[in-house]
Amino acid sequence: MLQRHNQPDKQRNRASLIVMIVLAFLLMAGTAVLVSQLPEDEAWRLNTTAEPTGSPLAGFACDAAEAQNLYPFGDSLVRLSTGRITSLDILGNERFVVDVDFASPYAVVQGRWLLAADRDGPGYVMLTSDGLAFQGELNGPVSGAAVGPDGVTALIQNQQNGNGIVSVLEAGTGRHLFDCHFPESGYVLSVTFSDRASFDVSLVNTDGSAVQPIIKRYNIQGSQTGQLIPDLAALYPLLSHTRQGDPVLAGANQLAALSYTSDGPLWTRAFQRIQALVSHEDRLYVLAAESLNSSLGLYLFDAAGAEKRLYDIGESAIGPVLSGRLAGVASGTRLLILDSQSGELLQEENLSADIVRFAFNGQTSVTVVTNSGVSSLPVR
Repeated sequence: MLQRHNQPDKQRNRASLIVMIVLAFLLMAGTAVLVSQLPEDEAWRLNTTAEPTGSPLAGFACDAAEAQNLYPFGDSLVRLSTGRITSLDILGNERFVVDVDFASPYAVVQGRWLLAADRDGPGYVMLTSDGLAFQGELNGPVSGAAVGPDGVTALIQNQQNGNGIVSVLEAGTGRHLFDCHFPESGYVLSVTFSDRASFDVSLVNTDGSAVQPIIKRYNIQGSQTGQLIPDLAALYPLLSHTRQGDPVLAGANQLAALSYTSDGPLWTRAFQRIQALVSHEDRLYVLAAESLNSSLGLYLFDAAGAEKRLYDIGESAIGPVLSGRLAGVASGTRLLILDSQSGELLQEENLSADIVRFAFNGQTSVTVVTNSGVSSLPVR
């Protein structure tokens, strides 16, 4: 017979579950940081060459601290700081500046849009290559965000009670369209646009004593059009989609493909460790390791779950970054450019310092930020 717990017990259980969620996120983040800081010898890296390769088209020097705040954006870069957002050309010259008051800035890049937001505060800024599109503030910290193909923006706003709100803004203007509230569902993990017309929100139920993933779908008019409560019992913070619009979740060690027309998962795949999940055209790309002592590999999945291991990467990796037929992955000082379908190695570059992040500029060049500088490299 079910017994009803009193309200204080329920609140304590809810608070404990929220703490567990936060600790799980910190553990995943800490693991990534630990791997990225392993000793720089051959046992921990790919077999890198001693000398840097490639002939940069352009670039500029920077230190490791500045590199952490530089984001490639088209043929330029954006530098984040607590007091200003600065657009730079590939030579490091300032193009324009937007004043902000951020505690912990981060960026989300989607096509011709770059959203800068404050993870520990309410502010956000939307940029295009021409300058400021809009800026504003929410009532709470902007803990996460997604930008749709047309520039519609979804901001995750944390609340003190542990529930989240997703605020949706109009493309180009930043006009507030609507809020999605989840009083019965709890903590918002992520939000992702499935196409130009809809987006999914990944949540975890914090009302019970066990972790319960929940996926809700909304159209851009603000109506909820679907909900999934899969038979899964773990945190799944990574959310992507197949070309058919079906959501695919990734947790610390498992993939789960779902459908709004099916009660259970379409397919699942277990790994020892999952680092990244990216959708591109009609494929899913996953950075994952099969076992505790194995290196990260780049895997290609189709909508039915059929998989192909494209390439062995190494103990640590950044990416994958996709552009047309190109797939890029970095490990330490090494940049690998692969054919996104076959996995054939098209180009390999060794930089003079560890790679922080990179992005393709079309199909002809790639902008690479390292701990010692920025380089624009030709894609051969």
